[in-house]
Amino acid sequence: MSLQYDPQGNLTSKYNEADSNSLFGTPVVGAISDAVKAYSSAQGSGNWYYQQWDGSTYTDLQYKNNQWEGKTPYTIIYKEFQHPDQTDSVRKWVAPKSGMIRISGNVAKSDLGGGDGVIVSVLKNKVKLWSKTIPFNDNKGYEVGLTVGVSTGDAIYFVVNKNGDASYDSTSWKPAIAYLDAHSAEEEYSNSQGSKNWYYQQWDGNTYTNLQYKNSQWEGGTPYTIILKEFQHPDQTDSVRKWVAPKSGLIRIAGNVAKSNPLGGDGVIASVLKNNIQLWSTTVAYNDTAGYEVGLTVGISAGDAIYFVVNKNVDNSYDGTSWKPVIAYLDAHAADAEYSNTQGSGDWYYQQWDGATYTDLQYKNNQWEGKTPFTIISGAFQHPDQTDSVRKWVAPKSGMIRIAGNIAKIDATGGDGIIATILKNRVQLWSQTIAYNDTAGFEVGITVGVSKGDAIYFVVNNNQSNSYDSTSWKPVIAYLDSNTVEEEYSNIQGSGNWYYQQWDGNTYSDLQYKNNQWEGKTPYTIILKEFQHPDQTDSVRKWVAPKSGKIRIAGNLAKSNPGGGDGIVATILKNRAKLWSQTIAYNDTAGYELGVTTEVLAGDSIYFIVNKNGDSAYDGTSWKSVISYVE
Repeated sequence: MSLQYDPQGNLTSKYNEADSNSLFGTPVVGAISDAVKAYSSAQGSGNWYYQQWDGSTYTDLQYKNNQWEGKTPYTIIYKEFQHPDQTDSVRKWVAPKSGMIRISGNVAKSDLGGGDGVIVSVLKNKVKLWSKTIPFNDNKGYEVGLTVGVSTGDAIYFVVNKNGDASYDSTSWKPAIAYLDAHSAEEEYSNSQGSKNWYYQQWDGNTYTNLQYKNSQWEGGTPYTIILKEFQHPDQTDSVRKWVAPKSGLIRIAGNVAKSNPLGGDGVIASVLKNNIQLWSTTVAYNDTAGYEVGLTVGISAGDAIYFVVNKNVDNSYDGTSWKPVIAYLDAHAADAEYSNTQGSGDWYYQQWDGATYTDLQYKNNQWEGKTPFTIISGAFQHPDQTDSVRKWVAPKSGMIRIAGNIAKIDATGGDGIIATILKNRVQLWSQTIAYNDTAGFEVGITVGVSKGDAIYFVVNNNQSNSYDSTSWKPVIAYLDSNTVEEEYSNIQGSGNWYYQQWDGNTYSDLQYKNNQWEGKTPYTIILKEFQHPDQTDSVRKWVAPKSGKIRIAGNLAKSNPGGGDGIVATILKNRAKLWSQTIAYNDTAGYELGVTTEVLAGDSIYFIVNKNGDSAYDGTSWKSVISYVE
């Protein structure tokens, strides 16, 4: 599932994202199972199998002529090669243990002679995780990138379908599967409460209480509230599996939930909560044995609880449910885990804002204190006074980041609440008033491009009075894999897939590298690391997609010379289609934080264009583009 946020960063909806499981950060990866290297003439070698699908049944191919062949002559598998016929060509991997896996590898057409292309899909058991149609002449194809929880014996299918006909359908597919360092509810199941941070509980609508271990299972106060290894059954109380975070960070929650008894009843309601906040919920139909692949990314602090709740819906008949949660930590910066008594440690700073200036707090009395007595920061705690309480993180490198974490009131006794705000430098990314008694709060979720040295501010303002303004804020920041103009800037056209060009109204042409910058045929058409200046021709930075997929375009755009002029017009194109355009005022040095998502094919061009508007005087522009694949 995925969390969706409005432009201000507020959680608005959740949806099944089985075909969009991008990871934030880089978990520890175990040994990789590479389909090409593990290719064998024996079924099951290295957990790989070679099969066909006729629309109703998977059956094994036969090894002959030094390849795997099906009951129709051109259903074939060989090393990285798959070809469908009247039956689909299917490579299958069977999970040798429970955990969280990363599925990767390129799939593309290898015979470009004709035909109508192929349809490629990845399934986990009966649930489709991902599917694409590959045109007949696309030899670049797609990079698969999926993260999913598995149980021992789960099957991952890599399926090539002929589309309309099987002519010229030779396809190159190089799947690779790696286990991530994760906590699996199955693998860590125990008869002891708290073992490996897992607990077995019930919820009566008001209180969580522990189940008792008897009859080789966890049982509740009502007879059918039960938890087993991967099994949950509700009764008058909900069946609740709980995991408590041993450390702060960013986590990925995955795993399948489905009915295990489809004989009758009215289904169950499955929910995931972090402490008191619902992250995801769905009704699982009584006969849905395929179910849902959960996929959530959320910031946590040590001691936070993640609840996996099964509710009986209306009645508990036939409510046996299979739920296999898996949790993995991602590589991230957690404010509470990296809290220090030294300014700048872990790139975190502790400051106050008086309406005009940020100044550093002083460390005394085992906390950071401001010039007004109750401006305080400590651990995950912030309190404003006449000055705002400000935690600041400074980006150690350029890239795309994900900002997550919970913010809530601690003291709900009274007062008028607080105003919480996130800024990047001077640009507001998100702001929310937190009611005085809101101890559940908000789960922040923002994706933004940063340059090295950019500051992210987490600001708590007293609203009108500072009474009872104790606030818990646990920011977590993770870098995403991305392409940045700053980090990849070069004096060579095409390096890192970046090009430096000009547009004269009819044609794009390359700039020339001289005087330590890219220059055009009119003297002030210039591109530098993060700088663009137009003249009679537009200044154009171009990025060419190295693979197909969905990309996120972010980064700040602002005037760097506010001395005069009439501003500039900035535009982003995908090939010839306009994605975004904005006039930037001559004196706007704060500018805009971009956030554009689009599908690309390998070879598509993304153009970042600066036009002089009316004249080119004072048109120096800072544009720090960041591009990240999100699928």
